[in-house]
Amino acid sequence: MKNVVRKIVIITICVLGIYMFSNMAMAANTTDNTANAEENTSNSSNTSSTESTNEKPEESNANLSNLGIRPHDFSGFRYGTTTYDVTVPADVEEIEVYATAQAKSAKVSGTGTKTLKDGLNSFDIVVTAEDGTTKTYTINVTREEEQQNTENTENTENVQDRYSGDGLASLKIADLELTPEFDTNIYEYKVKYIGEETKLDIKAEGTDPYYEIDITGNEDLKEGENIITILVSDPDGNNVATYQITVNKSLVDEEAIAREQEEARKKEEQKKMILIGGIVTVVIIAIIIFLIVRHKRNKAWAEEYTVPYSGLNDNNENGYYGDDYEDEMDYEESEENKISKEKAREKFLNNYNSENLKDYEEIEDTPRRRHKGKRFK
Repeated sequence: MKNVVRKIVIITICVLGIYMFSNMAMAANTTDNTANAEENTSNSSNTSSTESTNEKPEESNANLSNLGIRPHDFSGFRYGTTTYDVTVPADVEEIEVYATAQAKSAKVSGTGTKTLKDGLNSFDIVVTAEDGTTKTYTINVTREEEQQNTENTENTENVQDRYSGDGLASLKIADLELTPEFDTNIYEYKVKYIGEETKLDIKAEGTDPYYEIDITGNEDLKEGENIITILVSDPDGNNVATYQITVNKSLVDEEAIAREQEEARKKEEQKKMILIGGIVTVVIIAIIIFLIVRHKRNKAWAEEYTVPYSGLNDNNENGYYGDDYEDEMDYEESEENKISKEKAREKFLNNYNSENLKDYEEIEDTPRRRHKGKRFK
């Protein structure tokens, strides 16, 4: 019996050890894969950062990546060109100046809503780098007079008669999705790009084949936010529409990495739950086996040590042995107790009248002997 118990315990321990070892190996592989993915992400980020730093130190970069006005934007922006001239109709009373710095740490001042007066209006946009380096861009906005405005209105109407349409008929960026969906009358869009390319493949078509399309800000895209401007103008150089695309560039898909890490965490938790469930199951099985073996062992011991002493009690006159005799006596006593007191009394009187009375009569019939006692003188 002891050998059987020992074998059961050894088999249980072996099964539990194999189960735990396999789960630990799977968990180690998952951890290694996650670490490798994080290491690759870190390496790619470091490489990109080094390349950007080699191009120009960010702390001294005071260049703009984009500059313009709304409405009646101008074309041909270059970060090396600091002065721009643009003419707007007389009915334009105010404009909005926008600008974006190449360096994230640089500060830009001079943007926002500007009120126009008749004639020349000059606006300075100052870029201050992190180390204090400054660079000034100037936009000269000329507001036309009323008479000139009337002539330009007539020319614009003639142009619209000659060239139908009012902007872009289609706008697509290879493998990327615009938000919101493109519409000719929607002029601002957002797009997310993941990769290391510094230029996007943009395809734009005007509503009129004679419209000229000028795309700026699509060169040397940096990690983070980039603004691409698409200017649509007629053959006379008049601005028809201005579209802006905000490109959020990242080298790695952080959302995908976060999802993978979350999935890995859930799998790890599931493995732990399975491991705990397996351990609990094995322990319960071992306890059940132990109780069964113990019960059988106790039963065997009871039979072994009880049988040799089962006939110690002497047999009685009724043929019962040991405890059976005591049981029989208890049973007889219980049966006698069932007789009522009246019956017991009646039985006693009957016996007394029949037997004892005869004995008493025989005693009375026997002559009494007189004993002579000693007489004292």
